[in-house]
Amino acid sequence: MDNYYDVDDDQLMGLFFTKEMADNVLLYEKTVQIVGIVTSVERKRESKPITKITLSNHLNEHIYVVIWCENILEQYKDMLVPNKVLHMDGLFARNRSQYNKGNYGHDYTVMSNTIIRVLRDQFIPRASDSQEEVHRIDSFIDCINYEKMCVEVEGYIKMPIQKTNTKSGATINQGCLSDCMKYKLEIRMPTIYPMDEFTIGSHVKVTGRVVLDPYFLLEVDHKDHIILLSKSKEDKKSYQDLLKGKLNPVHSTVMIEEGDTPSRRSRLRYFSTTVRGRFIARFILEHILEKQQSDEEFSGRSEDDVEQGTGEAESVEIGQLRKWAVENHINQVALDGLLNILNKRLLPQLPSSSKTFLKTLSSKYVIECMKGSDDCEGEFTYMSILEGLEVCLNHNLHKNNIIELDFNIDGAKTKKCSPKSLWPILCKVLYKPYPYAYKPFPVAVFYGKGKPKDVLEYLKKFVVEINSLQKNGAIINEKHYRIQIRSFICDIPAKAFIKCTRGHTSFNGCEKCDVIASKNDLHTTVYLDVGKKRTGLDFINYKDPNHHNGVSPLISIDPPIDLADQFVIDPLHMLYLGVNARILDELLSNGSKSPVKIGPAQKKELSRRSTIIKKDIPEEFSRKMPSTNECNDWKATEHRFFLLYCSPLILKDIVSDSVLDNFLFLHAACRILSSHNALRYSRIARNYLTQFVEQSKTIYSSSFVTLNVHYLNHLVDDVENMQSNINDISAFPFENELGKIKKILRSPHRTLAQYCRRLHEERETLDLKAKLPDELVIVKEHKTNGLVSLWFQQQFLSVKHPNNTVMLDNGSVVKIIKMFKQENSIFLTVVTYKSKSSAFKHPCDSSFLDIYEILDQVTLSTKRNVPLSSVKSKMVKMSISLDEVVDKKSLVVPLLH
Repeated sequence: MDNYYDVDDDQLMGLFFTKEMADNVLLYEKTVQIVGIVTSVERKRESKPITKITLSNHLNEHIYVVIWCENILEQYKDMLVPNKVLHMDGLFARNRSQYNKGNYGHDYTVMSNTIIRVLRDQFIPRASDSQEEVHRIDSFIDCINYEKMCVEVEGYIKMPIQKTNTKSGATINQGCLSDCMKYKLEIRMPTIYPMDEFTIGSHVKVTGRVVLDPYFLLEVDHKDHIILLSKSKEDKKSYQDLLKGKLNPVHSTVMIEEGDTPSRRSRLRYFSTTVRGRFIARFILEHILEKQQSDEEFSGRSEDDVEQGTGEAESVEIGQLRKWAVENHINQVALDGLLNILNKRLLPQLPSSSKTFLKTLSSKYVIECMKGSDDCEGEFTYMSILEGLEVCLNHNLHKNNIIELDFNIDGAKTKKCSPKSLWPILCKVLYKPYPYAYKPFPVAVFYGKGKPKDVLEYLKKFVVEINSLQKNGAIINEKHYRIQIRSFICDIPAKAFIKCTRGHTSFNGCEKCDVIASKNDLHTTVYLDVGKKRTGLDFINYKDPNHHNGVSPLISIDPPIDLADQFVIDPLHMLYLGVNARILDELLSNGSKSPVKIGPAQKKELSRRSTIIKKDIPEEFSRKMPSTNECNDWKATEHRFFLLYCSPLILKDIVSDSVLDNFLFLHAACRILSSHNALRYSRIARNYLTQFVEQSKTIYSSSFVTLNVHYLNHLVDDVENMQSNINDISAFPFENELGKIKKILRSPHRTLAQYCRRLHEERETLDLKAKLPDELVIVKEHKTNGLVSLWFQQQFLSVKHPNNTVMLDNGSVVKIIKMFKQENSIFLTVVTYKSKSSAFKHPCDSSFLDIYEILDQVTLSTKRNVPLSSVKSKMVKMSISLDEVVDKKSLVVPLLH
């Protein structure tokens, strides 16, 4: 950068930052270097002071640089002077929302290692020769349609353009134009230009960029862009007309309710003429009042009126726009702005209010007060099971007129830093042939600090409605259905809360057997034995009083449910976030006294392997497994991929043989229980899990066999009771719904009301009825080379790795090199991999699980065309040869979901 000092003015202008450059910077943990002219230096706040520096370029575009450290400010204070041209090397680019909440264009922070140099003491740029279109406008009010664009206007100098010091200490050139009728327009320029020739009354033509900051003004980048047309005060308009606006402004205060935030007082000034250049204030006030009147009229209309108001023959585009707004969670302010733009010419039938457009105000909900666990006031609303069923039920999927329901109750914080959380009761309809056909819907929601204090009050309406539905059934679209409860799928704390039982740290915390736990030396509750199986009758009769801490309202459900067997063990929390995370913690945690802890070299190699196989993770996995160094932050999907797919590969030669053999018991059992053969081979899986738990008592630390590990002894019981694999009794769909709830909330105010409104908008706009996915969906097709990618039976296939390895019905593992259509059928051109062999022999031959080790080479002589229907399973192909070797090998594992 030293050669910057030798460049001439033309070259220097090419070094200045541009707004386009600033917009393209990824404002997350990036360091940049910038050349700009110091426009102002402002001191903010007395406590924890901050210095804000405004930099401009030759086009008079601005960015903002902040200094937090007093030592840095002292070091560069002589350089931070208006009009100096600075080169700042090593600025840290910040996300605007984290600091100034979008008030400024961009923020950059001076760090301790930032280097600042003065390139020029002063730089006066020439008039811009940009080819940007300049719009000629006749009235100042037209500026509203040309924000951020260049315009040309004529007017009379009302306030001379001269150097002005703001209250914050900034120095700017500022003046004012008048149209001698109604409006004024402020002008802002760099302070480097003397503007003495422009006196009051001068008739001028001005070219500049329209900016809203926060009101409309004109930014002029060069003195040549203000052309003097006449100095005469009497030219066209009398001098007295120029003095208009000196009257005191008339203040008007209006109440505005924006979105779902509570009503707040927003102060807008309405001026009888024009004051301080805020010519747009009149327009803003009228717009707000018009919007309020529109909303008030709408709120008093019936739903039929609403439908008529949006037009009987609504265009397809309007429906698509409404769907887009709901699916992408567009906030009301942004949608209002878009509607006003489209309403002017393109779609004049559109309403101007997003609440009218999305039918927000027709939502009906009742919010009650309910205390949280710390006696703080919370909110509760009950939405009903029947209402959710009416929205989502697909009659074609229930020919026997029976609807089975799964329920989930869990807590989730709306924000990481918030003490408040949502506790929804979620319901999901069961359809066994395709468990993901139905998405969960809310039955009730509590919002407050902690969980609800009184579980009886929390579940009261739920118990009343489910009893009515089980007794009388439900009539949906003139068809009668029987309603049955299949299961409750919750994590351990939530189950203890709604069943009023002891928690996981209790000696009597197991809900499946009456084993009594013990405390180890680290005061951890461990379960070293398996007790007698609990039954629903035992629960109702309080056979083990030490297991209960109250009377559960679920006992009142009629017909009664089995409070032992129908509360299933959730594999998401127990298996993936519980057992698998526990094993990784034993292997990797720093400072642990675990006997299986691996050394630094093994940790590094494990991390390297996990990073390498990221490229081998197929399309079906929404999250790619990060390095094992970050395993403390893994989500359940990443733990699932490690346990079910890649663990035999990346743990080999890293951990001891005893640890690997023990882990393979868990790996094999979980793959069996996750497959379609879960019931057929459940006895084998039970044996493997028993072996894993027994061996882990001596292999791992004394605190390893916690309640999650103990529950492995009972996992097969739930699979057999529910007659399904563990994927069908997991909380993954409910966790996805919880994430969606948090995503649609826009403000910390009136959280529950927000959610009710967003849910109503969704139900009014989207088709939420359950749908079965198409067996075949072509994603991409090439005109000459045939099909590129497609979905077949919920498996993504393509001609490129990692989605081009499959197993055929005859058991051969092949690579797809081409896909094409022929006579209304789809065929694959495949070649067979060489040397298929077992990947491991313990606890069973890997071929029993269809897991193989293959040579990463194909036999061209085996090239052939096979029908798409001959594909038995897609395979996850991961490289075993993690180093550079001649004969590379891969592990192929069948996809389970």
